[in-house]
Amino acid sequence: VFLLTYQLSYGILTTPAIADAQLDLAQNNSKTFLVTPTYHIEHQTDNVHLTAVGYKHISAYYGRAYKALVHDNVEPRWLNPLSATRRGTEIRVRFDVPYGPLVLDTTTLAVTTDNGFRVTDDDVTTTISNVEVSGDDILITLASEPSGVVKVRYARDYLGAGLSITGGASGNLRDSDPETIDISGTSYPLFNVCPTFELTTIELGE
Repeated sequence: VFLLTYQLSYGILTTPAIADAQLDLAQNNSKTFLVTPTYHIEHQTDNVHLTAVGYKHISAYYGRAYKALVHDNVEPRWLNPLSATRRGTEIRVRFDVPYGPLVLDTTTLAVTTDNGFRVTDDDVTTTISNVEVSGDDILITLASEPSGVVKVRYARDYLGAGLSITGGASGNLRDSDPETIDISGTSYPLFNVCPTFELTTIELGE
């Protein structure tokens, strides 16, 4: 029995364990696949549920994953965070990218502080100087070199401009999948948006 699951964006600020469990299951169970996070999907005015258009939009992600798994006999892929390493003030986060290149999209996705990334040094926020794409990696440059346990967080601290999701957070990282779905004459993209995650960085030598 296979499981296709989305990842909650609602409530991520207060109860991140739910979204973390959804991602963890997809990463560690060979019969579970993450279809999409939901922060880029249109939400109702209750700031919890999706609109009718939103449910139609997310259903296309499910349909694509189902076709890949059942009809094409291939495992559905998502934009999957794999690891985070640090050397000095530079942090490199590596991803499994379904359809390159990676994009920091501030046009289609709601503009979010530091593109949705936050870095902590012993649980204290450290200043990010730059976030950029480097192949299948995201390269984060810090304003100063951290000295403690360094963690990279994405889409779990800041909510993008114009979004209304109770306790929600978002980001600007996606792949370049060209597929779309037409809903009542409007085209909606089906690129793979990065799920929320937290990774402890591995410090590299000089």
